Amino acid sequence: MPPEGKPLSATEAEKIKAWIEAGAEWPVHWAYQELAEPDLPELNSPELEEWCQTPIDYFIVARLQEAGLSPSPLTDRVTLIRRVTYDLTGLPPHPLKSTST
Repeated sequence: MPPEGKPLSATEAEKIKAWIEAGAEWPVHWAYQELAEPDLPELNSPELEEWCQTPIDYFIVARLQEAGLSPSPLTDRVTLIRRVTYDLTGLPPHPLKSTST
């Protein structure tokens, strides 16, 4: 018992005693648990499964389904580069200059 503070009640002390007698099992901290690969959520249409390119996509699409939404169509590379550049730098992408003559 710490030197200061209210002592444990008889009920609390009895619970701790019973826990110790039962082996005092303490859960392992989540950071030290062995990694486990979760099962992928089931999607309700083959089109949504085709949309998924990585396992993370299955979880995203499953959450969208729960909200009654569907994923946006895939975009072309130019639009994707423009969006990523704005997200990362806040500026539009610079056009590439050709080095060939």
